[in-house]
Amino acid sequence: MISRVWLDGEFQPDDVRARATIERRLELANGCFETLLVRDGIAHELAIHLERLAMSVSVTVDRAAIKSAVRQLTAECSGVARLRIVVSESPYPGTAITVTDYVVPGPADLRDGVSVTVLSAPTVERRDPSRARKTLEWRRRAADLNSSDAFECLLLNDANRVAEGLRSNVIAVVDGRPVTPALDEGCLPGTVRRRLVESGAVAEGVVDSRALHGGELMLANSLIGVVPVAEVDGRPMIVGQWAKELRSRWTETCANG
Repeated sequence: MISRVWLDGEFQPDDVRARATIERRLELANGCFETLLVRDGIAHELAIHLERLAMSVSVTVDRAAIKSAVRQLTAECSGVARLRIVVSESPYPGTAITVTDYVVPGPADLRDGVSVTVLSAPTVERRDPSRARKTLEWRRRAADLNSSDAFECLLLNDANRVAEGLRSNVIAVVDGRPVTPALDEGCLPGTVRRRLVESGAVAEGVVDSRALHGGELMLANSLIGVVPVAEVDGRPMIVGQWAKELRSRWTETCANG
């Protein structure tokens, strides 16, 4: 993997000092972050991730500088990696970009599905404005909540409906059509979700918790694309063709810009 990070406008060695600075911001600062997939030297969907990041923080995001840094960092990558951009505010302001190894879901996960669990608490407050942003506070909270061996943990909102996963959006097949919880249900406006909704492949709506009992369910984010769910808390789900179709639609819309 690469031996550099980008920290506050400068490339630095990826050493103990740089990592400690970044870790302090992740653990203690306010701010937001974006995570995206790098494949064969290309950071996928960088523009819309930066768009969301710029709308999420109170400081100015220098998109041109970040794009330039990302191009230089990812040019050193072969295969698959995870890119993380952190814009932190008080008490440790700055911008950091790191690239690390990442293992994407394998053919078996894409074909057979993954296991998820539903967290009984806490529920997502639908009127919480912070749910529209990928905050460092939420990252810390999600890390504390994610004690399961399941691939993903799902969250319900204060109306006992499906909101999202700790690190992904949820798509359910409702009346024969893929539906993802609307933004006012308390979910993050994920980039894969956005592409699929804007293309008309997925509708926004309400996903009742009953959808977690034997229906067809999928997870979506920029690292995994669209992955089917095989079981929820040990209950078998339907693994149909929708995940494959939506994954293809997402790839197509990304290619078309």
